[in-house]
Amino acid sequence: MTNVHVIKLNGQEWFRKFNDGTGTYDDLVTKDELLEVLLEEFVTHEIEVDNKDLARVLKSIPSSADRELLRNYIEYLERLNTE
Repeated sequence: MTNVHVIKLNGQEWFRKFNDGTGTYDDLVTKDELLEVLLEEFVTHEIEVDNKDLARVLKSIPSSADRELLRNYIEYLERLNTE
């Protein structure tokens, strides 16, 4: 298992991945560099949503309750994106 340790050095935060299995550290990285590595490691699919396709799909859902639930979820995701 790989853990990430935060090292605070002269007021700056650095990160090192530590492998419990081998007992070794990777190189020091910044938060941005660590995020990039983690995204490459864990994100398996990228889904792009087009608003026109989304509107078409919403209209095709027969249940008004289901349409409303999906609309609320989409609005929630859009709010997360703007924060």
